[in-house]
Amino acid sequence: MSILGQLERAAQARAKASSVIDALADRDDPETDAAETMDAFQDYERLAQDERTTEPPKPEQEQGGAAIERRAQTVERTGKPSTPPAPLPTGLPPVEKFDLALLPESLREACGDAAHRMQCPPDFVAVGYMVAASSAVGRIVGIKPKRRDDWLVAPNLWGCVVGRPSALKTPALSEALRPLKALEAKAREQFAKERRQFETALQLHELKMSSDRKKAAAAIAKGNTAEAENILLGSGTEPEAPTCRRFIVNDTTVEKLGELLAENPRGLLMFRDELAGWFSSLDREYATTDRAFYLEAFNGSGSFVYDRIGRGTVHIEAATVSLLGGTQPGRLSAYLRGAIKGGAGDDGLAQRLQLLVWPDPVKWEHIDEWPNADAKREVVRVFEHLVDLNPEEAGATKVEYDAIPTLRFDDGGQEAFDGWYNAHMKRLRDEDLPPYLESHLAKYASLMPSLALIDHLSSFRTGPVTEESAIRAAAWCEYLESHAVRAYSPMVTGAVTAAERLLKKIKAGELGSAFTARDVYRKCWSMLTDIEDVREAIDLLVDYGWLVAQSIPTRGRSATIFEVSPAASKGGE
Repeated sequence: MSILGQLERAAQARAKASSVIDALADRDDPETDAAETMDAFQDYERLAQDERTTEPPKPEQEQGGAAIERRAQTVERTGKPSTPPAPLPTGLPPVEKFDLALLPESLREACGDAAHRMQCPPDFVAVGYMVAASSAVGRIVGIKPKRRDDWLVAPNLWGCVVGRPSALKTPALSEALRPLKALEAKAREQFAKERRQFETALQLHELKMSSDRKKAAAAIAKGNTAEAENILLGSGTEPEAPTCRRFIVNDTTVEKLGELLAENPRGLLMFRDELAGWFSSLDREYATTDRAFYLEAFNGSGSFVYDRIGRGTVHIEAATVSLLGGTQPGRLSAYLRGAIKGGAGDDGLAQRLQLLVWPDPVKWEHIDEWPNADAKREVVRVFEHLVDLNPEEAGATKVEYDAIPTLRFDDGGQEAFDGWYNAHMKRLRDEDLPPYLESHLAKYASLMPSLALIDHLSSFRTGPVTEESAIRAAAWCEYLESHAVRAYSPMVTGAVTAAERLLKKIKAGELGSAFTARDVYRKCWSMLTDIEDVREAIDLLVDYGWLVAQSIPTRGRSATIFEVSPAASKGGE
């Protein structure tokens, strides 16, 4: 085709693009608008390609492009077209290294010793200890974080450790739960003794009842009804069956868990070896009631009632369940993606994992040493103290309408909490945090006083919670936030992986020099089959300068088209 012919076709393309854009301004169908706007834009792109291979148009030949030229002046571009694109993020955000000083002094030596012998991050053992301690305290004592307000927090914690299969998550958590398991074994032995005594007492009661029934029958036969009534009333009541004290549950239905909580009003610890899988099971339609129960049980100070035909009505006065487990990075990523994108998990359940840690792996070194027996005995002493804690001896008080007895901070502790709380809440209100991270950090408002109370009680202190415990709790929150950022980072949530896949397709020329999100979605490429995944990937490429977003305004809804960055097309990697 001659240059004159190319220029004539270019003018026609300009005219068509302009007319389509003008016509779309009067339409109300956004989906059709976007598709037709894209067609017009692609004509314009082909036009631009032709013009790069032709001489500049003559003045008399520019009339057909006047409309599109006018439109081009109103196009809003976003991105970084003038600078080379930046590499996409690789690896995970850094996290704070765990400091044993975050733990109560009574638990530090045992935690360090266990982590050293197992060659696992001390974070794993520390989180296990703190969640187990919160379960041991349960709802026997709470804390009112403010000086005058009646806001009450039960120190109930949910924790999750994240690591690869070789990271020794389960052995580390099992070590932390060892004291509770030992106490539970003693409780089973005690229950066996009490059960035998109960069965003997029950048999004696039944024999006495049988004898009294005969005596009452004889009295009635003689016409002495009052005597028969006195005989039966004097038979006594049936002995009450003993209950086995429990501390840990693993696999149970909500209905059975409710019965166990009725027998153990201080609360229970649920331990799940694979926590992300358990969370996913609660996303199923038939598990909505179970999910609602666990959302309530996280608070630690509420109650729950369920009605079943078989079991009737069960009122759980103390719905307090602590949660502990581990998971692998891939499974955590898959679950959090659903929670972040508004899936079935988008109700704040995942954000209740306050003690969520994902430490860097420990370089392996073969260790074969004897455990620190003194440190182990100290841990056992701590947990024996917590499970038998008397609220009055701890200095806790209970006023009218309080669900549980409570402590408050001392003057130094109150000042430390007020300063931390004020700064934390201002940050949540003022900073533009991602909604999912904001939801996670919002739970720290109750986490900080909970950790302070657990530290206080685990240190065998009584009376108001001290400044030392409050400062240590604030340091915990700072440490945990770095791990939350890692867990919710784009690398983990899949946005980076999707962006890398899209960038590969762009470089292969499979989308041309400009496209819409809908064009990508229609390709059904791996990692890009969900429109939200596509948008996240495109947004990331815009942020890092690989794409430039063009918003073409109309009288109705504008259409957004994405151009490959000129800098990227020059070989930016």
